[in-house]
Amino acid sequence: MSRVVTTSLLLLVPLLGGSLTWASDLYFTQWILDGAIHRADLDAMEIETLIPSGLTYPYRIAIDPIGQRMYWTSYGGTTARTIQRTNLDGSELETIVDSVFIFIGIAVDGVAAKVYFSHDSAVWRANLDGSDAEVIRTLVDPRLIQDLALDTANGKVYIVSAGGQNVPVKGR
Repeated sequence: MSRVVTTSLLLLVPLLGGSLTWASDLYFTQWILDGAIHRADLDAMEIETLIPSGLTYPYRIAIDPIGQRMYWTSYGGTTARTIQRTNLDGSELETIVDSVFIFIGIAVDGVAAKVYFSHDSAVWRANLDGSDAEVIRTLVDPRLIQDLALDTANGKVYIVSAGGQNVPVKGR
């Protein structure tokens, strides 16, 4: 099983308009240009459109290699504040969280069957289908949480805030 790493590559964000996630393939959004999600083979760099234009600002992506699904946050608009998922080929689109909140960061723990996401200065956790969502931590110094990373071996969630601080979240 390949290791999945999630990051925002600052040099590519202006070009691609989104965030990047990779394992054996590279998954990326074009949230500024057309609201599409694509996949590229790292060897050939052939780009395949998994979800054509029409999504409302798909922003951060997380891959669940165990469940073979991708999850993303939709950032924008007045009605499209969601967390959605599909199979890795883009089929079976479903909205798992629909809210008035704008969710930004996202990470998936396929072993524990949990999805983690952020809103403003809070870290949320839910089952992979979006049920039983709960706030697990709110930062005392309210800063917008930009992204999340999981250290499942040590039971930690790390955040990147708008202030640039990497903060471990205890009690995952």
